[in-house]
Amino acid sequence: MNIWKILSSRERVETLEYILEREVVGVEEVATSLKRSKGFVSQFLRLLEEEGILKEHSERRLRKLPSSSTKGIDSLN
Repeated sequence: MNIWKILSSRERVETLEYILEREVVGVEEVATSLKRSKGFVSQFLRLLEEEGILKEHSERRLRKLPSSSTKGIDSLN
C-alpha cells in the first residue's frame, strides 16, 4: 500500500477522513460536502480503489472494504 501517496496532502487526509466515516460514497457527494473538485475526488477515489481500500458498490458509488489494510487507515481517523 502506498500510504505516502494517500496521505500526501492535507486535502487528501481530510477527504480520507470523510470517506472512512461512511460505508458508501460517490464523487458528487464527497466533492460537494468537502468543496473539492470532482476531478480531485474522482482521482483520489480511484487511488483508494487501486489500493484496496474501496470497492465499486454500484454505478458511481464505492464501498469501504473491511480488511487489514483499511483497519490500519481507519485507526488514523
